[in-house]
Amino acid sequence: MSQESHVKMFALAAALGLAAIAATASAASIGVKFAETGDGDTFPTFTGTAGVTTANGGSGNYAQSNWNNVAGEEGIKGTSASGISLVDSSGAASTVTFGYTSAHYFNATKTNEGSGAPASPTADQELVSGALENDEGTASTATFSNVSPGKYTVVAYTVFQAAVASGAYSGAATFTVNGSDSTVILDQGGNYGLPSSFDGSTGAGPTAWITNPNPTSTSDPSNYVVFSNVSPDANGNITLGWSKYTGGAFSNDGTGNGVDAVQLIPVVTPEPASLGLLGLGVLGLPLLATGRRRHAPVLR
Repeated sequence: MSQESHVKMFALAAALGLAAIAATASAASIGVKFAETGDGDTFPTFTGTAGVTTANGGSGNYAQSNWNNVAGEEGIKGTSASGISLVDSSGAASTVTFGYTSAHYFNATKTNEGSGAPASPTADQELVSGALENDEGTASTATFSNVSPGKYTVVAYTVFQAAVASGAYSGAATFTVNGSDSTVILDQGGNYGLPSSFDGSTGAGPTAWITNPNPTSTSDPSNYVVFSNVSPDANGNITLGWSKYTGGAFSNDGTGNGVDAVQLIPVVTPEPASLGLLGLGVLGLPLLATGRRRHAPVLR
């Protein structure tokens, strides 16, 4: 085989390896957005591309399209559902299904209701226009079922503020995944008057995603929480739970908490075969560049 042929072969191997890595790195995520249908309001189905990115202040890049809209009527307590069919971020049908439980109810946030609602909300503000609340004494849950074995990132969007000050639900909350790996945020970033809140009291902005799951800090609110390297349980479930924080600062604020949306994002690593192809191309090209000829073994 000529040197030129070797160069082409190794270049092709490197290209195939990179293509395989790129394909696995872009595996589709699944997002669920909550919405309210009560109070005489029916909020439109959300179809935009939204979510945390480093470009708007976040610590990761999780934005996606084709969010699944899950709606419920405001004011009806003790609500639950299971087996909801989902599509992934590419719009394709997924085998993963969704369910939720709540002792409280669905509600709208200020991004889409009341005097503080933006006149022209951004896609991110539309994403957090509704929430599923927990009761003060009982956790709410959001469960992805039929999840394939592997590692996942779970993102919970927690911008929560009721439409009027007297109905504010924005206190400290504890979040868990599959009953463990708990994290606490002391102030959900939808509170009135907080300059760093995502949908602040004027409704005009800000537009930054911020996370500060630090139970010793009361100065910085959070509006999303990330769990990394999460595995499904023995039944193929990944369950996000959120409940009122019962210790330390803000534990006696008399309010509940809400989650606007939740994402399930596969953590993908290149397969050994892909790495082998890439290594073959990367290691082989420098050798060929020296002008030395290497003869392939003859298979008989």
